[in-house]
Amino acid sequence: MNYYDIKFFHIFMSLLYVYGLMSFASKPKALFSKLIFTLFSVLLIASGITSAARLGFSGTNLPIWIWGKSLLALLLWALPYLLYSKLANKEKLIRSLNFIFVLMALIAVYLGIFKP
Repeated sequence: MNYYDIKFFHIFMSLLYVYGLMSFASKPKALFSKLIFTLFSVLLIASGITSAARLGFSGTNLPIWIWGKSLLALLLWALPYLLYSKLANKEKLIRSLNFIFVLMALIAVYLGIFKP
């Protein structure tokens, strides 16, 4: 696969991640929504690692934007599990959390595009 195929796959996985997040937010106790969210999260992280490797980054001397995206990916994967299961019946709070998670995803997009 060339770099643009991997980049397209990564962008596509980002969109499916948001779908999985919203599915998980609407029914946090449902097994299907947990599976979809986990699958899309793993595929998003794998495509990001593959994309970074195709750019020539590997080892411990990674740029700060890759470390930032990695930290955001872990937070965006772990926080919904921790928060949605505890707040399953508080819809207004879940909507505000969705806004925060989408904002974190937009920060990851900014780090990926502009590579500060």
